[in-house]
Amino acid sequence: YHMRWFEAHLPQDGSVHIEALGARLTGLSIAGPRARDVLAKATRADVSNAAFPFMATARMDIGMAPCLVGRVSYTGDLGYEIWVTPEYQRAAYQTLMAAGEDFGIGLFGARALNALRLEKNYGSWAREY
Repeated sequence: YHMRWFEAHLPQDGSVHIEALGARLTGLSIAGPRARDVLAKATRADVSNAAFPFMATARMDIGMAPCLVGRVSYTGDLGYEIWVTPEYQRAAYQTLMAAGEDFGIGLFGARALNALRLEKNYGSWAREY
């Protein structure tokens, strides 16, 4: 649905190009009050609040893995979605876990994420919308 809307509203002059990346990328997420600290330790990019505000997206390397990182959160806390091609996912994951050791990083799954978003009253496509 969204892609059809975007394509229908593209400028006629061809100045904007849309490329769907979802099928080619795998996702990781880090969230919580120390998420910025973890990401800052895993990348050379400036992830300060001033340089990387809420809803921003940037290409950055996490370790040696080229990633597309969005500062968004489904948990209601500070968080980042990290999109990476499958061949780099393990390297990005290992870099993030190593960077997070000093901050007490832990894993969370889809059910925990769903509970967190409900606590913050965040709607979900195909559920509440």
